[in-house]
Amino acid sequence: VFENSVITVLKDPSMPSSPSSVGLQYSKMKVLLIIALISAGAIIALSVFRDTVKNERQFKSKVNATLLGCIPYEIKSHSINDLIFKKKKGLLIDGNAFISTRFIESFNRIVAKIEHHNSRDGSKVFAVTSFAENEGKSTVSSNLALSLARKGKRVLLMDMDGKKPAIYKLFGCSYIENAELGMLFNGEISSRDYKLRRYKKNKLYLALNTRAYASSYKWIESGVVKRTLKGLRGMVDYIIIDTAPLSVDSSVSEIIKLADKTVLVVKTDVVETTTINDAILTITDYGGNLAGCILNQTHPDMIISSFTGASDDSKHSRGRYYQKG
Repeated sequence: VFENSVITVLKDPSMPSSPSSVGLQYSKMKVLLIIALISAGAIIALSVFRDTVKNERQFKSKVNATLLGCIPYEIKSHSINDLIFKKKKGLLIDGNAFISTRFIESFNRIVAKIEHHNSRDGSKVFAVTSFAENEGKSTVSSNLALSLARKGKRVLLMDMDGKKPAIYKLFGCSYIENAELGMLFNGEISSRDYKLRRYKKNKLYLALNTRAYASSYKWIESGVVKRTLKGLRGMVDYIIIDTAPLSVDSSVSEIIKLADKTVLVVKTDVVETTTINDAILTITDYGGNLAGCILNQTHPDMIISSFTGASDDSKHSRGRYYQKG
């Protein structure tokens, strides 16, 4: 177009033999790695410096209550298939071949202390509770009942968590006509027609719910729970009651009054120490008799989960599931 124009080639063209953004990608990966390390360090640091109970030594120095025993952390998923599909088997000392001897013996030692309470003052009704959700109280109460039954005691395990029953899942139970504890308390079936479940033909009996009951708060007010416990005392050696967490259900305070002793389950590195001590005071202020605490999911080794409290059910939000009921 322009006859007087002059073109000078400054550099001969060439085809690229490698990506031109290698350095940029490496820098991005480096930055992301640094951010991940800083985040992990911050999480560990926050957990380490949080005022929670992380082991038996800290419990004895921070919590104003007797320690009945420590339950070691036990893995619920035992196969690759379980991990992929997030299947968790109930941690029962009777019925799970993968349960460690250490886990079983920890319950046997605690049961020996419960038997001591029974021989000393005749206590046979024990309420098992916790402050927050997912601290493992249902697993603890179930295994305490199983351990007592294995020693030849006649034991009744009652699920009094009307808004979020969990024990039926641990034992793999489904709905059976005239076997719902909530229907008995609601007057839908008579005590004559009510059926207790028997576990594996041994001396453990189960009074369970397989669904939530919105009217569970009325069970205490009507006096039916008190009458039922009074009638059952002479039929069994021990009654273990699994309650709702203290922080989400006010009816727990009334159940504590009806029980001879209360056991508070404290999960490692979850609830702050001041809150645990407040829960202990609440139990005594409500007229309950605290037998002691059980420190659940302790970690003997110096591993990341012992600092973060990470486990398969450590995520809890106060009252999240109970508000639905």
